[in-house]
Amino acid sequence: MTREEVNIRLIKLLNRADVEVERILKEFEPKLIRIYKKSLEEIKKEIAWIYEKFGDKVTYGQMQAYNRLAGIEREIAKELKNLTGETISLTKDKIKEVFREGYYRTAFALESGTGFKLGFGELNKNIVEAAVFNQLDRLKWTERMGITTETYTNLINQQLAVGLNQGRGYAKIASAITDKFGGKGLTEPGLYPRMLRIVRTEGHRVQNASRVIAFDKSESAAELLGIESQRTWLHPAGVKEPREDHIQMNDKGADENGLFTLPDGTVTEGPGLTGVPEHDINCHCTLYFKIVSLPKNEKLQINPKMNYTDWSQLRVATN
Repeated sequence: MTREEVNIRLIKLLNRADVEVERILKEFEPKLIRIYKKSLEEIKKEIAWIYEKFGDKVTYGQMQAYNRLAGIEREIAKELKNLTGETISLTKDKIKEVFREGYYRTAFALESGTGFKLGFGELNKNIVEAAVFNQLDRLKWTERMGITTETYTNLINQQLAVGLNQGRGYAKIASAITDKFGGKGLTEPGLYPRMLRIVRTEGHRVQNASRVIAFDKSESAAELLGIESQRTWLHPAGVKEPREDHIQMNDKGADENGLFTLPDGTVTEGPGLTGVPEHDINCHCTLYFKIVSLPKNEKLQINPKMNYTDWSQLRVATN
């Protein structure tokens, strides 16, 4: 294959890798929605108990007596804390899955795309564990989730107190609390959409982090074979809210240290990896591997027609 043909093939394979990783993240979202809806129902049960116990005309004063309201607020806070713990646990597992899938899919793209063995084998478990957090973040994503939960716990308890003080019935208070979760479909501004944004941001980060690690792994083997390559920034077409500075990065290559410099001076290994929220949140950019030159008269070591399953059995299971 010519260099141009290899580059076209690499882009197709890396795009397919992105699709597979994004599928994993998309399939995760309905599970999150279910646990948030379940938690919302538990909180509404706590509020319904007030009206069952004290009647439709229950007053704020009645609930203040004997610390009744404080007790309900503690139960709500406990429910939301447990919800956040479950969200964090599920997200950690999903981040690891995304990292592994992204790494192996990138490895397959590089070896199948070039036709050469580039040193890949089984991924070290310590590398997977290290990918859970971005070391550049001032606040870990788990801490951001905790802060978000604390904010919405206060807002939800405030809605309960205000509703009781103004004599609102169960339906109105339950509706106000549902709104704080993100509305009936959990699609409006609220707790769930805020948490989902964190999950998506971290998913995108680890997707590109796995690609960086795969590129790192391949470069020494590629150099020995005489393959010259460059990491390149890709800004996809059709992004709903494109960033002008990220558009400017499209097709820009990394420097000799594998780093990119954005127009504002931010230096990073790739999209979603800056540790700067305004660059990382809702970023849809990715990385690809551009071949500059290929070895001449070198026999191919990997059949370009091999599929991902066959490749992984050959290159991962036996290494």
